[in-house]
Amino acid sequence: GEGNMTGFYAMSMSNVAQSRWRLWVPSIFIWLMTAYVVYVLDLEFRHYLLCRMEFLGKGWGSNSEGDSYDVLGGKSVNESCELSTPSMSRNKIYSFHPQARYSVIVEKIPVELRSDNALYDYFNSLLPGKVHSACVVMNVSELERKIYRRMRVVRRLEKAQAFNRATGKWATHKVGTPRCSILGVDLLPFCSNETDDNVSKINRHDMGEEIFSKGEIVDSVEYYTRELAMFNAEVLSFQRELKETAQNGNDQNYDASWFRRLVDHFDDSASNPPSRPESPSEQHYGSFDSMSKGRNFKPSISRLKSLRDTYLNKFGEDLIIQPGGEDKNETKLRRFMNKIGFSFLSSVCDRFKKQIDLVVDTVIGRTMSSTGFVTFTSLSAVTFAASANLCHLPDTLEAKMAPTPRDIIWKNASIPKSYNDSRIEIASAFLMVGAILWSVPLVAIQAFATADSLSRVPGMGWILSSNDDRLASLINGYLPVLALLALIMILPMIFEWIAVAYEKRKTHSDVQQSILNRYFYYQLGNIYITVTAGSIWDSLFDIMQAPSSAFRILGRSMPTVVGYFVSFLLTKILAGLPMVLMRGGSLSKMMIYKFFFNERLLTQRELDEAIYKREQLLYGWEYPTQLLVIVICFTYACISPIILFCGAMYFHLALVVYKKQVLYVFTAEYENGGAMFPSVLQRTLVGLVCGQVTFLGYMILREGYFQPLVLFPLPFVTTTVMTRFHDYYIKSSSQLSVQKATQLDESHRQNTMEHFRKETFRQPSLTAPIESPMSYRRGESFALT
Repeated sequence: GEGNMTGFYAMSMSNVAQSRWRLWVPSIFIWLMTAYVVYVLDLEFRHYLLCRMEFLGKGWGSNSEGDSYDVLGGKSVNESCELSTPSMSRNKIYSFHPQARYSVIVEKIPVELRSDNALYDYFNSLLPGKVHSACVVMNVSELERKIYRRMRVVRRLEKAQAFNRATGKWATHKVGTPRCSILGVDLLPFCSNETDDNVSKINRHDMGEEIFSKGEIVDSVEYYTRELAMFNAEVLSFQRELKETAQNGNDQNYDASWFRRLVDHFDDSASNPPSRPESPSEQHYGSFDSMSKGRNFKPSISRLKSLRDTYLNKFGEDLIIQPGGEDKNETKLRRFMNKIGFSFLSSVCDRFKKQIDLVVDTVIGRTMSSTGFVTFTSLSAVTFAASANLCHLPDTLEAKMAPTPRDIIWKNASIPKSYNDSRIEIASAFLMVGAILWSVPLVAIQAFATADSLSRVPGMGWILSSNDDRLASLINGYLPVLALLALIMILPMIFEWIAVAYEKRKTHSDVQQSILNRYFYYQLGNIYITVTAGSIWDSLFDIMQAPSSAFRILGRSMPTVVGYFVSFLLTKILAGLPMVLMRGGSLSKMMIYKFFFNERLLTQRELDEAIYKREQLLYGWEYPTQLLVIVICFTYACISPIILFCGAMYFHLALVVYKKQVLYVFTAEYENGGAMFPSVLQRTLVGLVCGQVTFLGYMILREGYFQPLVLFPLPFVTTTVMTRFHDYYIKSSSQLSVQKATQLDESHRQNTMEHFRKETFRQPSLTAPIESPMSYRRGESFALT
């Protein structure tokens, strides 16, 4: 070539002279590559749309054998029981709950509708006879704490039983002894050398208030059996109270309007003369008077229906007014107060009240939340509810297709959507700043992850003292890659914590979607920061010597960065994929269990949840990894075509590895019918646009005159294709059309409600059954004598 380059750089554009006719070859190639990518993605979208409609209409793996589903995450009754063998059909165990296709999740439920009956009546008035059930999510943090403590007692009881079966001795322990667990396995705080005289006698059937002093030695099985019985009774009583509250609501729901009622009460006092006080029978439920007197009663069904009717008629036709006549029916005093600014003050107070209500609902937590689920009896009804504007009031009653019960993060389900949205905006702003500052560690890796830098570390001078330069070349080639891989492996953990703990996202799929989006753009930043930083860093001295030749120097140095990405892909092929196949995390955990724990002392629950726990494919972690390779190939396909062979080799081997993992290793905890797939395809086009823009800038650096003009429309064409894909396929795949839903209703009218239950979308803590310890091993029993 004209650039006198050697090695595989001889097949890159750095070996083409400035402003030569050969620059037309990659310019034409990128147009052809774009056309082919768009064609393939269009085929994928068409196939995805067919599969998606099949899923929304009929579901995948739906339970057709008559098994009833348990509300604990949507499990079937067979799954809730102990499995006889580990090799039971996973497709049957992890099937998609059929009721989710007929349900919507409703956000921003007004206070008046925050009960199961009120929400049911409201939707039944919109779609008469089409509503199966309604369920409002409750704030059950106190109940969840009790269930957590109960489960801790169950685990300790099972541990005491396992100790007895493994050693043949009865376990005793000191009351108040702290417990420690390692990797999900509780350590043994038991002692078996105590005589009967030193052990306090316990009657496991005694439900009294007997309290044992700290340090007192007790029989572990007897002690925890008694504790479990007490917790079961306490949890069961609490569940009954909350279920009754869920059906009819309570007066605490309406305390959210305390500020509004205070303002209204002040307005009425200013505009109307005082009248005789109402008798208790005349006081209206939810009024400021009843609230201020601390009345504590539950409203009747008729009262809730009255409140619903009031809410339905709010701002109705009888309240339509002409401009300028807003206060014509008010008293002169009220109209005068409005003119001097009282209406503005009232509006500010109302806005302030809404923000306080949001904080109160989130931090303090009310019994009934603003989130609920409604199940319909037909697909056409659920399609209408998920797509229509349910209420003319702003920021009220937003409905969309419900996730499957297993997909829901129940501890976050009661968080108001407005609170989620504000947290997401704040987190996105900080992560955007973090993406800008992300260049600092990346540039530091490029600058300091070298053999020269390591040799300056005390004790590492031998790296350069060796006469063999191959070690230094190996370090310079692979140390930056390994450092970058280690750095980007931390990102998904950070993004997951932000999504679950800070933003309080409500579904696992939404968490994975947020990880995918953020991880992808950070990886995109990795590529382009590496490209620009590597090119500028390597050419900085030459540019300082000849500033007028900066474009020519950068044009020749930019393709040399492909060596870094070739090393990156080879590292992923030779080390990354074998590590995925080997499952290093699970292997190391299994070795720890085998070497440091006695399996005979482990309970069946510890074996299931710690050692043999089912693993699921984390799409938010894996998709960006594959997209990173695609973006690298798009970026350098025309600049240095050798990258295409490395990318093809990676995807060929990745297909073999991940296909095996998906079919035989990973188990789906929930099923959303490929809801994340359109996002992946769209981000593939984003990577293509980035590659086009990069190549356009590179052609300008190579002093091409007409080639940039030919390439300039390319990013806009791809962006237009992205918009068309979104309008044609993504919007259409979000839910069934009314026509398709009606056709499916007619063909499946008999089996629509066969597996429906009112408790399907009830929180697991409210439907958790009475706990009992698992047997020492499956198929065995442990009889207490």
